[in-house]
Amino acid sequence: MPPTQARTTLPLLGNLLEWYDFAIYGYLAQALGDAFFPSKSNSAALLSSFAVFAVGFLMRPIGSLVLGPLADLYGRRRMLLLSLTLMGGSSLLIGLLPTRLQWGETATVLLVLLRMVQGFSVGGEYTGSIAFTAELTSASRRGLMCSFTSSGAQIGIALASLVVAGCSALLGEQALM
Repeated sequence: MPPTQARTTLPLLGNLLEWYDFAIYGYLAQALGDAFFPSKSNSAALLSSFAVFAVGFLMRPIGSLVLGPLADLYGRRRMLLLSLTLMGGSSLLIGLLPTRLQWGETATVLLVLLRMVQGFSVGGEYTGSIAFTAELTSASRRGLMCSFTSSGAQIGIALASLVVAGCSALLGEQALM
C-alpha cells in the first residue's frame, strides 16, 4: 500500500472497527438487557441496558484527555494501536461474558467496566486518528484526508446496523436474544 493511501486507509479502518464495536451494543441493547438486567419489565431491562450504553459515551472525553497527551509523548501510532487493542479486547470479553443468571451481579459489573473501556478507547481513537492523518498529510489535502478518517466512524455504525439486521433477518430475532 503506498504511504499516502496508508495514511488515509489505516486510520479510516481503525475508526470503522472502533465504532462498529461501540455501536453494535446499542443495536443489541434489548438482548443485552435481557441477559444482564433480567426484570419483569422489558422496558426496565432495556433502560438499564441503554444506561450502560451511555456510560461508554461518558468515558469518551476521558479517553481523549488521557490518550491524547500520551500520543504526544509516545507517538500517535502507539496510542492508536493501544486504543484498538483495548476496544478489541473489551468487545471480545463482552461477547464471551456469561449472563447475570450464570454469574450474578459480577456479570453486570463486568459489563459496565468493559463498556467503560470501550468508551475510553473510542475517545482516544477518534481524535488520535484525525490528528495522525492531519500530521502526515500535506496542507492542500488535509481537510479531504481527515474527512475520510472521520467517515470511518459513520461507516462502522452503518456496518453494525447491517450486520444486526442481516443476522436478524437470516437467523430470526430469537438468535439475537
